[in-house]
Amino acid sequence: MIQSLRKKDKGFTLIELMIVVAIIGILAAVAIPAFIKYLRRSRESEAKENLAKIFKDVKDYYQSDHVNSNHIEFSNKWPGDPTGACCTAGVDQANYPTYAVRQGNNYIPDAAAWAASCWFLINFSIEEPIYYDYHWACTGDGDVGDYAWAWAIADLDNDTNVAYWYVNASIRPGGTYAGGKMATKSTGVNANKVDDIY
Repeated sequence: MIQSLRKKDKGFTLIELMIVVAIIGILAAVAIPAFIKYLRRSRESEAKENLAKIFKDVKDYYQSDHVNSNHIEFSNKWPGDPTGACCTAGVDQANYPTYAVRQGNNYIPDAAAWAASCWFLINFSIEEPIYYDYHWACTGDGDVGDYAWAWAIADLDNDTNVAYWYVNASIRPGGTYAGGKMATKSTGVNANKVDDIY
């Protein structure tokens, strides 16, 4: 009789087990959304860093002296020929899988992704796995009032809601290269987050 009572003391009651399961459920309900948010922010940082680099690389090109095929020096022009014609139509990263195909996964871009002269001239490429695809364009040839902008697109959690980050620059009087505000937007929403690159 005494031995059978001792055996019963070693186990957990059903209520104790239910309390433990309830506590685990509450912790999971709090932790999982926080973890998903952390993952999204870490993936967004990829776009911010690369767009900041594109912005800086275009700025460096714009402010540097260059020589064209006719041995004529030029500066304060967008990447391309002296008229900027190369990049005004916009340049997309080549050979990238669409975000619908990627389904929230990252991918390694091939070397041809950056073969277009507008990427080559600003010395921009990415070799490690990325979640976003990248694009940039400009207006005019780099005179006062002309603009350049870059953008990155991804569906980070495969829910058909596209993450869209962009940064732009403009040429102000005196040839000043201005801009650098980074923002994100979705359809119908403009710049609901803004961060300074510098």
